[in-house]
Amino acid sequence: MSNSILLKAIVDENGIIKNLTSFQIEKNTSDPKSNSLNDSPEILKVISVPDNGFGPHYVGEYGNELWVSLKKSHDVLRINHDNISDYNVYNGFPNPIFIGRHPITNMFYASQDDSSYIMKINPQNDEIKQIKISPNIGETPVGLISGPNGIWFTLLGNSTNGTGTIGYIDPDDNIFWFKLKTSLGSNASLLHLAFDVDYIDNHNLWLLSSSIINDNALDMVIKLKFDSQWKNMISEEITVVPTQKCQVSTPTSIVDFMLDAVGYKGENVLSKHILDNSCGDGAFLKSIVKRYVEVAKEKKLSPTEIKKGLETYIHGVEIESNSYEKCLKNLNSIFPANYDIRLADALLIKDYDKKMDFVVGNPPYVKIHNLNGQTKNIISQQQLKGMQVFPDITTYPVISLFANSQTSQKFNYSVVELKNNGEEQVNLLSTTELD
Repeated sequence: MSNSILLKAIVDENGIIKNLTSFQIEKNTSDPKSNSLNDSPEILKVISVPDNGFGPHYVGEYGNELWVSLKKSHDVLRINHDNISDYNVYNGFPNPIFIGRHPITNMFYASQDDSSYIMKINPQNDEIKQIKISPNIGETPVGLISGPNGIWFTLLGNSTNGTGTIGYIDPDDNIFWFKLKTSLGSNASLLHLAFDVDYIDNHNLWLLSSSIINDNALDMVIKLKFDSQWKNMISEEITVVPTQKCQVSTPTSIVDFMLDAVGYKGENVLSKHILDNSCGDGAFLKSIVKRYVEVAKEKKLSPTEIKKGLETYIHGVEIESNSYEKCLKNLNSIFPANYDIRLADALLIKDYDKKMDFVVGNPPYVKIHNLNGQTKNIISQQQLKGMQVFPDITTYPVISLFANSQTSQKFNYSVVELKNNGEEQVNLLSTTELD
């Protein structure tokens, strides 16, 4: 059976999805054959892209016309699927990706992500206008669709920074901007947006934040609620989506907040053992090393003394080999040392028990049924007194547990501070508290 899936949708007159279903694709080209979601796909017609046009990416049907973004040739194609000799090719900037028709003016717009422009096309006279995205606002417009009041789109950002920004174009080509407000949302790399099926009544908009071009970005689903006029955001809910290895990178601002929260700062860092037992590529450890080196230099410690301190007091464990190698590389780029970073299952290591002053991190979370028998047995023997335990979801290893991750209020970062008397103080810091 093919691994390809065709999503088939019923849309309104502006192209907004009303109902959606999916089909397994046995052939490399398939198309819906009717307006019913119950009918499986079949090929109706194959339409060749005109000469000199390359890289069809988006296809939208409006009456008897198809509007197609040609990514590689930097064009937008309008073609009559009943009469393929009736077509226009509109040359634009790199790279046209998404196309939408304005719900009020019926003008067509195409996002050109690499150039940070949005192209406007008047189908009545074939005039083209380029709308520039100000670099002060952001860059890389993507996810463009038709929606309430106009054409909506997101700003993806670049390889190092997200923007957490969306906008819509009104009938006069004015852009109204919306900036996400939470700590996670404000720097999100926003790739797609979609209006709720009942958006007319509930005024909900969904966003997808992606690490597709920014390795430091979080993969998230974000739900925004607007007022009835779609002029103001009322609420923002975030669900962080774990990767296949259940790893979630933590933004530097959150890392610094958490280190401050447990008191890992100032002269204190020079003589305290600290452990991240699910360290990934070193999001926490990089900040920890930077803090140690900065304080050590302020105290005029020699390079040899700094190296010895880093090797003595900073510890990490990572189960995934690629992340482990990246972590060592990242730490050595800050200050070369023989770091105590172990490639192992943290649940099986006992060397650190009751010896750490601080345990910090953002451990991955996995379903119980995804754990092997040995891990399940270890978890069942953990001393969980005073911790919140929920039946089907646990962190790996067990530091804190999440009820679920449907909203930002329930997705918690965890900090564990080991007191001098050996008792564990568990602080659950939610994203709303960080704001």
